[in-house]
Amino acid sequence: MEFFREHPDDCFSREEINRRVLPEAPYTSAQRSITNLTKGGFLEKTVLMEMGQWGKMVHLWRLRRDRDPG
Repeated sequence: MEFFREHPDDCFSREEINRRVLPEAPYTSAQRSITNLTKGGFLEKTVLMEMGQWGKMVHLWRLRRDRDPG
């Protein structure tokens, strides 16, 4: 959460979160973290996509804008 709070206007893919925030963790751990934060109402999946590292388009996530930052 701290990473997203430090970048409130930016969107990130799961792959990017894995590289920048959890570089030592398996990719599935980054996936699970984003899923849990999304289900908890802290993050939102956007309609924005970018090319992922394996040549597939991937969605981007961001901090929910209607959520209290506390």
